[in-house]
Amino acid sequence: SELLQFWNWWQYRKSFYWFSPGPCPVEWYEYFLVIVVVVAFSNFMDSTFAPMVKRIAKQTMGLFADYEGEEEIDVAGTLCSLVEKMTGIEPEMDSTLDEVGLASVGIPVIVGMINSAFSTKNNPLSVTSADLMKAKTIHDIAVIVEGAWADMEHDGV
Repeated sequence: SELLQFWNWWQYRKSFYWFSPGPCPVEWYEYFLVIVVVVAFSNFMDSTFAPMVKRIAKQTMGLFADYEGEEEIDVAGTLCSLVEKMTGIEPEMDSTLDEVGLASVGIPVIVGMINSAFSTKNNPLSVTSADLMKAKTIHDIAVIVEGAWADMEHDGV
């Protein structure tokens, strides 16, 4: 009997309407006022309150996260570690892509790894498979990544 009353709880009239499945008791002409108030409140929250919360969250996360400033990145070392992680072969800078197991099939995978390894919070690196298809050695890939890195820092993109 108690379970049955709990199950039928929604069928009885409530004194509040916020979480009730029934419609709010407003007249047809009040509908437009409700829509205007809801849209105005949503725009206010989106333009004022949300950026303030994002700024506070970013400042708070900045206290706990490492500062990502202007630091010199060892492109060759990072690239060699990515290739070793992917293929299991420790490459030299003059190793060809075939020697380290990066044939044309492995290029898209290494592109994703390069983009995620060299991207920063504010500036994502964008190297494509077409860029790397011209490379014959690990050194060629490093030159392409350094060029993309320089373009990224110059353009701010």
